[in-house]
Amino acid sequence: MICPHCGDRIRDPGLDRFCPSCGKEIPHQSREESAILRDRKVSIGLLMICILLIVLGLCFVLPDLILRWIDPEIGTLYWPYSGIMVLIGVVLLLVRHPFAKRSRMATAVIIEQAQAKYKCSYCGAVNAPGTLECRSCGAPLK
Repeated sequence: MICPHCGDRIRDPGLDRFCPSCGKEIPHQSREESAILRDRKVSIGLLMICILLIVLGLCFVLPDLILRWIDPEIGTLYWPYSGIMVLIGVVLLLVRHPFAKRSRMATAVIIEQAQAKYKCSYCGAVNAPGTLECRSCGAPLK
C-alpha cells in the first residue's frame, strides 16, 4: 500500500496505523477493496498456473509429435500426460474468468466513485483529488 499523504510505500498496512515516513494516520481498506485484492491475487495465481501447465504440456507434446513424424515406431508415451496437463490448464483458465471479471468490474466501480467525489456539481469537470475549487469554472467543490 502507498501512503495517500506522502506517497511512500507501507510494508504492512494491516499492522501499521501510521505511516513510518510522515507519521500521519493510514486509512484502513474497506471490505470491498480487500475482496478486490483477493480476487485479483487469485486470478493472477490461476493465470500463472495455467500458463505453466499449458507450456509444460506443449513442451512434452511437440517433441513426441516430431519423433512420431520422423519414425512412427519411436513415439513416446508422454502425449497422454501432456494432453492432460494442457486440458487442466484450459479448465483453470475457465475457472479463473469469474475472478478476473469480478475484479475488473469492482475496480471500475471504485474508479467511478472516486471520480464522482471530485466531479464539479456545476460544470461536471473531473478535478484532481484534494482540490478545493474546480479547475474549469472555479466553483467550490463539496
